[in-house]
Amino acid sequence: MDGVTKLELELAKLKACREDLYVALNKFNSLGYSKEAVECGQKINKVSITIARIEAHIRDHHNFMWLINNLDSRGILSEGVRNLVH
Repeated sequence: MDGVTKLELELAKLKACREDLYVALNKFNSLGYSKEAVECGQKINKVSITIARIEAHIRDHHNFMWLINNLDSRGILSEGVRNLVH
């Protein structure tokens, strides 16, 4: 399993975690547990920041691979870089 696949799995896990935190936040709010609701809100913020960072990393990787494939198809990619990528 390559690094991007691991990141995509981690991203799916974090998104599911964030959804669970939203459910807990709503439940705490409905029960009047403000301290727990605030903690859930803080955790949601942290998870959302991590999700954004991982999404940017995956997007950068896909853009880089597109560039490498484009240069390779046009014959511009040098042999050293080609060996490094493949």
